Amino acid sequence: MRIISKIKSAAQLVKSLGDLWLMIRIAGFIFSLPLLLRGLKLPRLMSWLTPGRPGRYSLELREKITAYTLTLLNQDLWMFRRSCLKQGLTLYHFLPQAGQRVQIAFGVEKSADNVLNGHCWLEIAGQVYLEGEAAREKYTLTYRYPEPSPNPLTPEFVPSR
Repeated sequence: MRIISKIKSAAQLVKSLGDLWLMIRIAGFIFSLPLLLRGLKLPRLMSWLTPGRPGRYSLELREKITAYTLTLLNQDLWMFRRSCLKQGLTLYHFLPQAGQRVQIAFGVEKSADNVLNGHCWLEIAGQVYLEGEAAREKYTLTYRYPEPSPNPLTPEFVPSR
């Protein structure tokens, strides 16, 4: 019964066939992530996940992609368990469809008992997306993809032509 109620809650977000198709694509991507992470080294995976050119800017699509991703990862069922890596890679791959130029950042922190903890987060237009600046303050950056543009005037949103 718990599974059915979780599916119903996710399905309530879907308002059209296009929305359903987007949610199915996001779910399929999340499902495939463990295989991709085992089979590809991080630089190769990142180049594969990076779309060629962002789509037309759409705040509505950005919000749908984010909501569908978070809803699916919050189901706490099998592959659909939330982790910063799944969330970051999924949004990194899909947000460019909404015209977003996204960077993914990875960092580490050393806990009081000398254990290294890793975290990843997204940045859009130089701002941490979804979790505020705490991630950048708490973790020491170890890897960012793609590297920031050397031209600070490079637009973060590229309209389609």
